[in-house]
Formats: sequence, C-alpha cells, structure tokens
Amino acid sequence: AEASVTLRNVGGSAINVVQIFPPDYPRFTRIGGSCGAAGFQIPVDGECTVQVRYAPEFPETVESFALVNSDAVAGADRIPLQG
Repeated sequence: AEASVTLRNVGGSAINVVQIFPPDYPRFTRIGGSCGAAGFQIPVDGECTVQVRYAPEFPETVESFALVNSDAVAGADRIPLQG
C-alpha cells in the first residue's frame, strides 16, 4: 500500500528540512514525492509531499513514524504511519 504525506509550512519564515528518517525500514520505504532529497527548503505557506510504501515481508499491522528534522522552532516532527 502507498500513502502520501504533506509537509506544510504555516510559519512566518522558510523552513530548511535537513533530514527525513525513513520509517521502520524495510516495511516502510520512501518512494518519492515532491519534497525531494533532504536539504530542501519549504517557503512560507508552501508545501510538498513525501510518498511512502508499506510492504511487509509477512502480513501484519504495524504502527511507525517518519521523523522530519528541520530548523523549525518546534524542532523535529513525527509523522505517524500505520500499515
């Protein structure tokens, strides 16, 4: 199964995303999206997407998260995922 997650900047200045940690590899893998590789910027009121694929080796339900590190005031963001 595949899902798309939107990263949105609602703050007053651009956000520099320095790293997106893949969630619970190899069950979840990042497969694309408009955000690009780490080291990108999201402008004020801007957004981009990260596409994730869930492909477990055996049928199972897993809860995990992706971690987005940036220079945002709030620090790292945890994006919950379930497969």
